[in-house]
Amino acid sequence: MAEKKRTTNFSSEEVEALIKIVQDHQHIVENKKTDAVFNKRKHEEWEKIAKEFNCAHNSDRTVQAIKTKYENIKKTAKKKFATEKKQTYATGGGVPVSSGITPIDEAMRAILTTQITGFDSTVDSDTVILGK
Repeated sequence: MAEKKRTTNFSSEEVEALIKIVQDHQHIVENKKTDAVFNKRKHEEWEKIAKEFNCAHNSDRTVQAIKTKYENIKKTAKKKFATEKKQTYATGGGVPVSSGITPIDEAMRAILTTQITGFDSTVDSDTVILGK
């Protein structure tokens, strides 16, 4: 097995640029379909994203490196928003904990929408129905 070669860390400017590029391609990249045809489209879309990113930053990052960085950003943002939601429902007492949400996390919230906020329940309600 070939050894992975470590590249330089992504700068904050590169992370912001990556998020902006993915926003333009989110309809394919964040789609939940996983059949063979759509997986091929996703791979092609990631290749386009990598090409755009490398042209804009004069770098030579691989598709896998860019995709992994995006997945790590997504995972971190989800954790922060989950912590924020948990603090919202906490009973109180003690010093409030800051979730540390950054502008990059807010941009991820725009991309991930329901993956972070969840869906509203249509069947569970505390409404009192009169007349029954």
